[in-house]
Amino acid sequence: MSLSDQIFEQLPQWDQDKVRNARVLVVGAGALGNEVLKNLALLNVRQIAIMDFDHVESGNLSRSVLYRASDAMQGRPKAIAAAERLLEINHDLEILVQLGDVAIDLSLGLLAHVDVIIGCVDNRLARLYLNRLAWRAGKPWVDGGILNLSGQVAAYVPGQSCYECGLSSMAWADIRQRLGCTDMARRYAMSGRATTTPIAASIIGAIQVQEALKFVIQQENHSLAGRMFSYEGSQNHAAYYEQRPLKSECESHFPALETHSTPLSANTTVDEALTWFKSELRMTKPCILLDHSVATRLTSMQSGRGMDVILPLPHFSDRLAKEFEAELGLQIAVPKGALIEELREGDGFGDRRLSDFGIPVGHVLRIGRGEERKWIALDGDAPLFAFGKGIKHLPHRWWEFGLVEIQQKRGND
Repeated sequence: MSLSDQIFEQLPQWDQDKVRNARVLVVGAGALGNEVLKNLALLNVRQIAIMDFDHVESGNLSRSVLYRASDAMQGRPKAIAAAERLLEINHDLEILVQLGDVAIDLSLGLLAHVDVIIGCVDNRLARLYLNRLAWRAGKPWVDGGILNLSGQVAAYVPGQSCYECGLSSMAWADIRQRLGCTDMARRYAMSGRATTTPIAASIIGAIQVQEALKFVIQQENHSLAGRMFSYEGSQNHAAYYEQRPLKSECESHFPALETHSTPLSANTTVDEALTWFKSELRMTKPCILLDHSVATRLTSMQSGRGMDVILPLPHFSDRLAKEFEAELGLQIAVPKGALIEELREGDGFGDRRLSDFGIPVGHVLRIGRGEERKWIALDGDAPLFAFGKGIKHLPHRWWEFGLVEIQQKRGND
């Protein structure tokens, strides 16, 4: 046991063995995420997973302890830069890095391999996705938010408390507006970046870690589960609020999934997967129901020229649209009949891998046949989620794909 472990063992009602062996996922590596990650490393939480889709910018340096000017100059992914700095703080850490968007790239397989989730996102839409995934995985999660000198923390336990149940009509209006944006960056930053300070990030991030570890050391009865902590820094005012009770109908309240274990992975082809379903599950005409729409062709409404693609719409960005416009012409659109939401035999995609359609590694697939639905775990990817000393990068097939990569893929396949 390290010296730091021996020191923490002296804390009353503290179990450093459980803390050291905890597996924590941190979603978001901005100002708040920096403080959370730093605290986890100092407390010797050995196994940490980090997810973020953004890059370090110069504006992050005033409130993010883990980033340096060189990170901003190079535009490095936040999750990678943060992971490297954490190892400087604690060289015994085992870190998984997932680049991507919580709406499409966070898999239930990764959630199955952690004990608790800490949300450090800055908008309602990302929180909604995180809440729904946490319910499906049956994992507690701790949400935090900061603005100016203030902030708040809430803890959610599936079956007991729910972020979605507490959303107001105004919050839903904001979410629907964000859902209407195809570009990831615009979905998550429609009104510009909110002003935050390292002071608020330090306070709220510390409370988030404290609350998350209460689930780890089995002190849930003393946690914020079902409550919200609010801190107003200018007047040093703190208050607790009870969360709204669960609603009878809520899309987050998904029952515990009864999944079928399979040797399949995100690299399995569509035909291989469908053949397995027919053989092992005795399904006559199985189809894979996608969690999002996928464009199979894009055309320019100006020139009429088009290009065959396999492009998950959540990954369509303004940057990518400009690249297509340079290639095809202005006003890029998905033509009629070129949008799919499921994969079946004979559709012409049998030799494509599941990951091509935006299915993340280790995900749980929805398989349909008539009115029947089955949940299939891509357990062939499970070894990818094994923690090991140092930094391990999880696959991110669609991370910032550009037109060049799409053309190369099309030529190589």
